[in-house]
Amino acid sequence: AGLYARGSTKVLEQRPTRDHTERLLTLFGAQIEQTENKIYIRKAKELKPISFEIPGDFSSAAFFIAAALIVPGSKLRILNVGLNATRIGLFPVLKAMGANIQIEEINNQKEPSGILVVKASELSGITLDKNTVPMMIDEIPILMILCALAKGRSVIRGVEELRVKESDRIRSMAAGLRAIGAQVEELSDGCIIEGMSEFRGGRLSSFKDHRVAMSFMVAGLKSREGVKVEESDCIAISYPQFEADLKRAFGNS
Repeated sequence: AGLYARGSTKVLEQRPTRDHTERLLTLFGAQIEQTENKIYIRKAKELKPISFEIPGDFSSAAFFIAAALIVPGSKLRILNVGLNATRIGLFPVLKAMGANIQIEEINNQKEPSGILVVKASELSGITLDKNTVPMMIDEIPILMILCALAKGRSVIRGVEELRVKESDRIRSMAAGLRAIGAQVEELSDGCIIEGMSEFRGGRLSSFKDHRVAMSFMVAGLKSREGVKVEESDCIAISYPQFEADLKRAFGNS
């Protein structure tokens, strides 16, 4: 909106957030200045067209990263993944949990991208620092799946924003995890998850939430009885070919 407002518009941040908008508007010729916790934009006289290759979405890649970590013997290379530092908060969290995940190369364009290499790993539980949440809020559902398959207890706090997404994702994920045999304590701003070696499996609702549905499809790869996700057609909101790509990468695992 600041592109069309008279004078200068200032946005204040309590914590750094994802900066795709600032990066791309700058490429289009917008006048943007940033300090530690302030973003200024002035009314634009003119924006210019550009040629720009959009890298793959890290949030979509996160489901395949998780699948590779939990399927025994897996090694997966994911190409052209967006590696903007403000978007990949899940990466250091997974490393802290013991994940064998590496960045093989980086293309340092305005929105950096690269290749991720992921191998099956034994994971340990983690306590999530709320300061990292803005960098990984969309990946919390799939992180909850990994926490349920990690050794020990995991504590996730500061994610109350999840209650006002496509569904109340804290409640949706907790309900789904319990339905397939996991131990989860729901908190007002997160949850506590006790790790286990594999899920029992079962039938659960997606709550018509694409990230919930994709998370539990991945969970099915590490279950004794399989996982049936109801109303999974909601996945088309963000990734229409997800189920086909998951089968292509992991077959009948």
